[in-house]
This record gives sequence, structure tokens and C-alpha cells, in this order.
Amino acid sequence: MDAYNATFGTSYDDETVDGYFKDVMNRLRGEDDGPKLDLVIVIDQLLTGYDAPKVNTLYVDRTLAGANLIQAYSRTNRIDNHKDKPWGIIVNYRWPETSKRLMDAALKVYANRESASVQGELDDPGLSGVVAEDFEKTLSVAKKVVNEIRELSDGFTEVPPSENAKQELANLISKYGTKVSQLKQYTEYDYDRPEKLCHELGISEDNDNWINNSARNVLKDWAAKHPKDNVLDLSMLDFDVEHIAEVKINYDYIAELLAQVLNEVHEGKDAQETYGTFVRATDQLEDRRLAGQMKDTADAAMNGEDLNVKYPVHPNSVEELVRQRAKNNRQNAVADFRHHWGLVDVMTADLLIDKMLERHTLDADDLRDGEELSQLLGMATKGRVYKQAAEDSAVRELSPVKYRNEFRAAFREFADYVVAHY
Repeated sequence: MDAYNATFGTSYDDETVDGYFKDVMNRLRGEDDGPKLDLVIVIDQLLTGYDAPKVNTLYVDRTLAGANLIQAYSRTNRIDNHKDKPWGIIVNYRWPETSKRLMDAALKVYANRESASVQGELDDPGLSGVVAEDFEKTLSVAKKVVNEIRELSDGFTEVPPSENAKQELANLISKYGTKVSQLKQYTEYDYDRPEKLCHELGISEDNDNWINNSARNVLKDWAAKHPKDNVLDLSMLDFDVEHIAEVKINYDYIAELLAQVLNEVHEGKDAQETYGTFVRATDQLEDRRLAGQMKDTADAAMNGEDLNVKYPVHPNSVEELVRQRAKNNRQNAVADFRHHWGLVDVMTADLLIDKMLERHTLDADDLRDGEELSQLLGMATKGRVYKQAAEDSAVRELSPVKYRNEFRAAFREFADYVVAHY
């Protein structure tokens, strides 16, 4: 107890043993602030009434049977999340064959819903889902998923064009992440040699990266660009990515590729190969806004647009170049919106719009938190200014009431677009 106090800054003693045990349990759960416990050694403790979803592995050095076995093993079956902990793990050090026989016998009784009304020895009730499949069987299922992704993506090179195929790929990527998460729970997984699992699955680390980064991001980007006619359900892609090995995205390398694209276009060279390499690299970036801004810069150069930069472009200047172009694009987008809706007081309108955009969060209903939206609408509808100033004839035909309603909806969509892209 003295060592515990010294480690965690507590002051428990013989008179506060109950508080000490409670503190140990809370630290093992990971609930309290401050240092946590990674390993606890217990004897006849924490068997009943203790719920700790983050507890992953139980190391057993005694023979357990019946209800005691079920109570002990159940300490690990609380699921924190299905990605990091798809199931609990039991590591048995003593009499493994006997322990397995005792476990099977206990599960036949306590994992069978009909056990309360059945006397004597039960036949095997089919305990699917109670005990995890062995490593080889789980690996076999994962390899099947990998092969389906390989076939659908032309060897991990491209996202298929049709919406049905895109949906199938999204579902497979989700299954792949689940299976990798499960495989990493087995003792056969070597954390020091993660590439071994790639080899067992029949893929390279680049293939794993394509599945989890490139394809996933391309699908989500496609959905973002087609919000109205998009029928894909990509909710299964909103998870923490489960890479087999640690992936490091080299931003400096991507900056070098972008600089090379710009310079090759400026020099009149064929930049298609470099551009393709650049696109594949940016598809791996988790920051999709930055990826979009970098792609926009490259696309502008490939389309012959004058970027007004000093050549040759150095990789160190790419960040400022991309940032300045994004800033200009945002200003142009605001101006286009203002002209479309007939907001003639440029300085005031830009100031009010910028205030709303600065505090706006994507998909949040926060645009009416201040008075700016009402002031914009007042500017446009006072004297029905929009009927003369709006560039869009359909806007000019709106009644003031319809103008206000459609303006609010349009500005919400516009704000989401700006926040997502700039």
C-alpha cells in the first residue's frame, strides 16, 4: 500500500482499505483522471459485480471450473469498442488441456439459454459467438475479404466507377478493418513484425495502406462531391482505421511531388505520370481539406491556369502557395455567393459572412447564433434591393418571404462547403 501511495500520490492506510480497493478498481477501469493501471494481480478478487470494458486479457494461474470459471472469464468480455477490443483474451498457464475441458463443460451449462430447464449433461449447444474462432479460421475469412477487394479494385489500384460497386467496396473495407482488429488480438500476431500478417493475408503494406487510406478517402470525397444524388451509405467508414503496420504519411514527399508537377507543366513536359503519383499520395492524407487544396493547385496547373508563382517552384514554398490559393478561392466563393443573392454592400456583407464562417462547424446548426444572418437578410430585402442586384434572375423573382427562406438554406449549404474546402 505504501508503494501504491508513492506511485499515485494517494494516502491510504489500514483504516481506509475500502477506499484503496475502490481506487484500484477505478484506475483499472481507466475512468479516473491521472495515471492508470495496466496490470493487476488478484486472488479471489474482482470476480462478481466488477465491470471494466477496457480490461482485455486475463492471465490464469489456477484451475477454475463451473460458476467460478464463468465469473472469472467474464471479466474480459465487456466490449469497450469492437475495433480495439472485439473480444477478451484468456491466457491459461496451468494444465491447458484440463482447463479447456473444464471451460467447455462450464460453457455448455452457463452459455446455453435452455440450461435452466435441462438436467444433467448437455449436448453441444453450438456455442457460436461465445468462444472466438481460432486464428487460422479468422485469417481465412480475412483473406477472402482481401481477395474480394483485390478483384473489385483491379489489384488495389482504383475505386470502381459504379455506385453499386462503390458500396460493395465500402462494405468490404469495413469488414477488412474488423478482421484485422480481430487478428491483432491473437497471440500469433507479432507486434514486432506486423508485416508478417500482411504476408499471411497475401498483401503488401502498401496494399493495406491503399485499403485503409486511399480507397476510404476517395469514397468519402466522392460522396462529399455528390451530396444530392449520392445513394451510398458510407457510415461504416467512420471508424478509427486499423492498420496492420504503422503508417507514416510523408508530407515533404507530397510537397516535392506537387512542386515537380508545377515545374514540369511550366517547362512544357508531360506531367501525367508525376501527377498520378501525386494524386495517389494525397489520397492517403487524413486531412481531407488539405488534400483537396493541394489537388486543386495541381489541377489548376494541369488545366493551364496561370498560378502567378515564381518558377522553379521549390518544395519549401508549396505550403504557402497552397494556403494562399485556398484563401483566394474562399474570397472568390464569397464574392460569387454575394453576387448571386444581390448583397450590394460589399464590405459589410463580407464582414458578416466571414464572422459566421469563422465560427461555423461542418453540419452544425450554428449560423443563427449571432445577429449576422438577420443583418444580411435585412440588407438584401430592405427596399427589395435583391430584385435589382441579384445576378440570378430566379432570385430576383422571389418574394421577400421566399427570398429569406431560400437564402437561409443556401447559406447553410454554402457555409458547409467553405468549411470543408477552405
